[in-house]
This record gives sequence, structure tokens and C-alpha cells, in this order.
Amino acid sequence: VNPERPELTATLDGSALPGPWRSAEGRPRPSHTWLCDLPAPPTESPAHLEVTWAPDSALREVTLQPGEAEAWWQEPIVERELFWPELGVADAQVLQEQVQMCQELLELEPQSRGCLLTLALLLAALEPRGRAREIREHLGTLRDADPLRAGFVADVRSRFEAALVVLGAGEGLSLSNKGLTSVPLLERMSALTRLELAGNELRALPAALGALRRLTELDLSGNHVTEVGAAPPLPRLRLLRLDRNPIGHAPALAPLAAWPRLALLGLAETPLGSAPGGPAQLAELLPGVDVTFS
Repeated sequence: VNPERPELTATLDGSALPGPWRSAEGRPRPSHTWLCDLPAPPTESPAHLEVTWAPDSALREVTLQPGEAEAWWQEPIVERELFWPELGVADAQVLQEQVQMCQELLELEPQSRGCLLTLALLLAALEPRGRAREIREHLGTLRDADPLRAGFVADVRSRFEAALVVLGAGEGLSLSNKGLTSVPLLERMSALTRLELAGNELRALPAALGALRRLTELDLSGNHVTEVGAAPPLPRLRLLRLDRNPIGHAPALAPLAAWPRLALLGLAETPLGSAPGGPAQLAELLPGVDVTFS
């Protein structure tokens, strides 16, 4: 959706909502999640919210029950389009023929970087869950064959691992200890209330984290995060775990003061816990947050 002019229209029980619309990430850029303030919630009978957007004119409807303050609708996930959309829409027979060609070429040249990458992507588009082990093996071989592109391969692996978990996700999602360097597809997880990302290779909070408006618990323990950065406030988050991250200065966490419901912050085994005056300074910056250093 165009951030300059999100072509969204919404009606509540037949009356148009004037907007304005804003992206969940809080940035003027294309987004999968757009927010619009609603009038007072219904008190006696359900309210019906209808949304359309261009160029897709299909009508989407959600029901706001009495006493509820928000309503959510998420587009159903199409498995073949989740891993690599350009391949996912292709004819399955064509993709299978390409798989066979790549396998034949690999028999002649087992370290062929192009074939390894192409085969991994083809298998992810065709049978992501059934061929997961094979896909991981091809990506591992590619990483070893092309050390200069290790970062790129890690990002491809991150997308694959995230997509696999998204397919079976409910309100909770665990991506711990997956070796992730990024967290793709967060925009497809807006219903999440709990997200576990411990033990990965993340150096910052995920850029699309703002799309998770219902999130109440976030675990980023054991990564390489040094500061919160410009991540938009999460309106429902109560628990944030940043244990075993190289956070050494209280001001690095100052943006958390804008997170309205944050109540518990875990900072065990971080340099900040032993920094002179660090805990005291953090208490001044986050007076309403219970911080634990052990």
C-alpha cells in the first residue's frame, strides 16, 4: 500500500470512517499493517467493519463485539507463495522439471553455487515442509562453497526457518536457536501475542516489529542487541527479555519509556548490570518497569 496515499476505505455499520490511516511500523513506507482509529466501541450489539483497498477491490469484513475495543483480520497464508512468491505462483510441473535439471547438474558439479541456491528455492516453493531437511543441507553446502556470501545465505536460511514456523503458528511463535540473522515475515504474524527469538544472531530489534500490535511477551535473550533503536512502541507488550545481550549503557534502552504497558524487563548477564551507576540510571529512565539483572 502506498504510504503517501493508502487507498483504503472503511465503513462501520454503513458509515464511512474518515481515517487517517497510519502504518503499524510508524514509518512512511509500504506496509502490510495499517491502523485506523474507531469511534466508541459498541455496547449493546455487534458492529460490522468493512474494508476495501485498491487495486484489490475485494471486501473484507470483521465483527466488533460489544465491549471490544479492536477488531483484526489477517489474510490467509498461501504456503507456496510464502517462501519465494515469484516461484510460488509458477506451474508446479515446470518447477519440478527445473528441480530435476538442477539435481542432474549437481551430480556433475556438487559445489555449483547457482544450482545449490536455485534448488533450495525450488524445493521451498514446491514442498517446503516435506523437503525441509534437504533444503537445509543445500543451504549449508552453499554456505561452505561460498564463504564471501555467508551473510546472504544466512538471510535466505532465516526466511526459510521463519516461514516454516509461520505455517503452524497460532498466537505463540518460537524461533529460538535457529541461527537467524533477521526475522522476515513478521507482517504476516499480526495475531501473535508471544514471540520467542532467543539464541539467534540478531543485532537489532526486527524492523517490522511494530506490526505485532497484540504482542504481550517478547524474548530476545542471547542475541547481539546493543540498543533498542527506533523500534516503534508495542502497545500491549508487558514482558521483554534482553538477557545475555551486550547492552552496556542505560540510554540504549531509553526508548522503552514510550512503551505504555511494559512492566517487566529482563537484563540478566548484560554489561549494564555491572556498569557503575547503570542500574540506577535505568531506574530513572524507566520508573514504572520492574528490571531484573539476575
